[in-house]
Amino acid sequence: MNNFLLTFNIVLPSFLLICFGYMIKTVKLVRTDTVEQLNKLIFKTFLPVMLFMNIYQTRSGGSFDWKLIGFCTGCVLVVFFILCLLIPKIEKQNSVRSVMIQGIYRSNFVIFGIPITQAILGSTQIGITAMTVAVIVPLYNFLAVVLLESYSGQRASAGQILWSVFKNPLIIGSFLGVLMMLLKVQLPYVVENVLSQLASAATPLALMVLGASFRFDALRGKAKQLCFCIIGKLVVVPVIVLPVSLWLGFSGIQLATIVTMIGAPTAVNSYTMAKQMGADGDLAGQIVVFTSMLCVLTMFTLIFICKQFCLF
Repeated sequence: MNNFLLTFNIVLPSFLLICFGYMIKTVKLVRTDTVEQLNKLIFKTFLPVMLFMNIYQTRSGGSFDWKLIGFCTGCVLVVFFILCLLIPKIEKQNSVRSVMIQGIYRSNFVIFGIPITQAILGSTQIGITAMTVAVIVPLYNFLAVVLLESYSGQRASAGQILWSVFKNPLIIGSFLGVLMMLLKVQLPYVVENVLSQLASAATPLALMVLGASFRFDALRGKAKQLCFCIIGKLVVVPVIVLPVSLWLGFSGIQLATIVTMIGAPTAVNSYTMAKQMGADGDLAGQIVVFTSMLCVLTMFTLIFICKQFCLF
């Protein structure tokens, strides 16, 4: 029961913020054009600052666990490339293909990683999780930009795709965060305080804008794709990755980090990026909403199994 309450208390606030966003749109407190402007603002300012601060603040978080980081990186890349081969065989529209791939391989690790591992094992070893987040989150964003550009429907050379990657606000924020972390630069207190406040506003704003953008009528015709992504993200990937990680000997904080990475719902950023880069934003939003809601059960199952067998 404690494990269920832990996961429930982490996931429920996110889902309530989505509901709040939907409510303020329903009662016409915000207009459609305002939601679009907010979405662009979040993509170009708040989310890059959040990524920068999450990485920057790991500068004293602990040492790199190269085995863990290598495994997590490998998992992301393998899942990504398998999906790039599989999804085009079952979906014809490029704008939907990119959203489905992103919806399955990309998790909300930046929000779920540290809170869940800290709740499970305490704060003494959180540095290992923080360092893993600092590597995996930029990788998520890099792959997402390449993916969305490749399926944008426009013929682009490799150079144009790379340029789009490097000028993407999320990539810039991640790169600056890694640079500051490696150089161990200490920002002035006032600057760090302002950036921290902007970063803390990113996720609530993104979730409310997601809720305000959600349309139930958009579910029509996309139910099959939505179900495929939910099952792939919350069931198939964890069922495959967890046994492999146990076979390789991961346990304790390492296993807890892996569980949060594979068990977390689809990243909120995936909706914002899809919307801003011409992909199917409606489907991307639905994937975030439903995986956020259903991961209470799947994350609880993962944690319960690991706890029952004393794996962490």
